[in-house]
Amino acid sequence: MDMDVESNPYAAPTCTQRDVDAATGRARDAERIRREHFRQEATVQAIAIFYFYFSGVQGLVAAVGLMAAVLAAEGPRVEVALVPFALLLLVVAGLPFVIGRGLQTLQRWAAVAVACMCCIAILPLAAAIVLNPAQAIGPMLGVAANGYFLYSVSCKKAREIFSAEYREVVRQTPHARYRVAIVMSVPLAMVVGVVVLTVAAAFLVP
Repeated sequence: MDMDVESNPYAAPTCTQRDVDAATGRARDAERIRREHFRQEATVQAIAIFYFYFSGVQGLVAAVGLMAAVLAAEGPRVEVALVPFALLLLVVAGLPFVIGRGLQTLQRWAAVAVACMCCIAILPLAAAIVLNPAQAIGPMLGVAANGYFLYSVSCKKAREIFSAEYREVVRQTPHARYRVAIVMSVPLAMVVGVVVLTVAAAFLVP
């Protein structure tokens, strides 16, 4: 009876030492590349945490605002008219979460989205600094935070980690782990709070 070579445990190995050395070299190169970009990865992950925070805050504000509108509404027609408004609030609250998830998985579209949002946010903040220099601390912090985010997703190393090749490096190095320091995420959350309060005050205070 003929025995299939592939299922024969006594068959000679088809993998040579050269193949083993080549695979080992590729694994070492992947780990080296990953470790060279750890700091940039940690920065991007911290920004992702910020977007998760921002999404939660927006969702809470949207829920409170919707509940207040429903309680203040008179009649079923007004309540039905609130449905598109509720859907809009849901989209606005969910967008930062989607972007944060994209940053976590190093998707290039998420980096582009962050860059666009930062550029849009910087314009009114810069205008607020020019128009009201006496109360420019909040807008200046907002400009600084958005400028930092913009740099973090568009610098040379950021372009490298948002590439398909680097995502393959991440897939090949699951053992290489790092921690996003709380000292990085907490200041980002504080800056977000300042920016949100500043923008809200600009619209709510007469």
